[in-house]
Formats: sequence, structure tokens, C-alpha cells
Amino acid sequence: QPRKPRRPMAVGLLACVLLGLALFSLSGLAFDVPTTYRWEGASPMALRSALGFMALAVGLMVLAHEWGQREGLALVRWLPLAVGTSALTITLLLWQALRVQEERQIDRIATQQVREMRQFIHAEAQTRVLALTRFARRWELQPVRRVADWDAEAQLYLGHYPDLKAIGWADEKLTARMVLPRGSLSFLDTNAAPSLRHEELLRAARDRQDVFVSPTIDSGGERVFLMMAPMARGTNFSGLVIGLFSVKGLVESALGSAQRGH
Repeated sequence: QPRKPRRPMAVGLLACVLLGLALFSLSGLAFDVPTTYRWEGASPMALRSALGFMALAVGLMVLAHEWGQREGLALVRWLPLAVGTSALTITLLLWQALRVQEERQIDRIATQQVREMRQFIHAEAQTRVLALTRFARRWELQPVRRVADWDAEAQLYLGHYPDLKAIGWADEKLTARMVLPRGSLSFLDTNAAPSLRHEELLRAARDRQDVFVSPTIDSGGERVFLMMAPMARGTNFSGLVIGLFSVKGLVESALGSAQRGH
């Protein structure tokens, strides 16, 4: 038995695949869906290229039809398979495009949320900087620094900012003096418990002559950071107001502000 001709069917299948690809890209260009004509790591398909694929597909279909008639292969025998192949091609390409589009949309939303969260955290941190600066300006004007006065004002700050774990004053020798809660900043006392890193932080805050924010450090298993505002009497350095803040607490405060803002 002679072998049935396969050439028209193969050419017809190729034509339908090319037609599906061309229609898919043209639909993306028409409805502004970039992932239908721009794949990762590849140049986007231009309108002329899509039209060229369509013209090539039509030409191949005509050629397959002529070959089929010449070789006695009826069009109805291979056309359904070719159309099914074209539909499958379009379906797979559309699924891939929508999946990539969804992933990109998720990435954009996540990036936007991260940017907004950073702005809220920065805003929360800035309020702490201003508050600590006001504290330092008022305290440096006190002719006599009484512990009772310090405790009263420090308690107000500790109650107002939940992420503020401790607040204290280090004198001109960078020795922690008045601290609430008591002993909470003892690791900063370079005389009682020398620590090269902590001493460097205090000196950096003193030399900066502006509010200094330290890198995060570990304190009892919790990540914290120091915020230090310098004080002066005239032109002479007279100490630092030091705030110990919880990183987790600051982020939670920023999240609360973000929820209220939205």
C-alpha cells in the first residue's frame, strides 16, 4: 500500500502555528499587553514582523492546499488538526503572557508597598529625631540639672513613644548619668563596662554636632538602635541625650501610621 502523503499536512500545521503566533502578537499590540509580543531576554516583535508572519502563514496555507489537491489529500482531512494546533499555540502563548503579566504586576505592587513603607518608617524616625532634639535643647538650657526634673520629662517621652525603650543623658566625659529605666543604658558607660564599639558611637555623636543615629545592635535578643542629640553650653560640649529605640517597635508604629493613612 502506497504511503499517504504527509507534506501538505506538515506545511499546513506550520502555517497555523505561524498564524497563531502572528495573531497573538497583533492582539497584544492592539490591546497594549506587552507580554504578548515582548518575552524575557528577547527583542519585542514589531508590527511589521507580525504582519510578515501572517503573510507567510497565509502563503504556506495556499501552498499546502495546492499540494494536497495535487497529491489527492482532501483539505478537510488536515485542516481540523491544523486549526486545533493553531488554537493550542494561541492558548499556550496567552497563558504564558498572562502569567508573566501577573508576576510583573505583583512585583510592581510589592515595590510600591516597600517604597511607601520606607517612607513611613523614615517619617516615624524623623519625629523621634525632632523630639530628641527638643529634649536636648530644653535640657541644655537648664542652669541646674535635677534628677527629678529629668525623670518627669523622660517619663513623658517613654509614655508617648512605645518604641523608646530607654532615655538618658551622658555628660561631657560620655559617661551615662541620668537614665530611665535605671541601668538600661549601662552598656554605654565606658568607665564601668568598656566597649570599643559603644565608645566609638558616643564619640561619633559628640564630634558630629548633630543628631546621630547608630547602626542596629543587639540588646537582650532584640534589635535596637541609638539616637543621640548633642548638648552644648555656649560653645562647649556638655553631653548627649541618648534614646534607645526598638527596631521592631518603630516598624510597628510605622505600620500603624500606614494603616491610618490608608
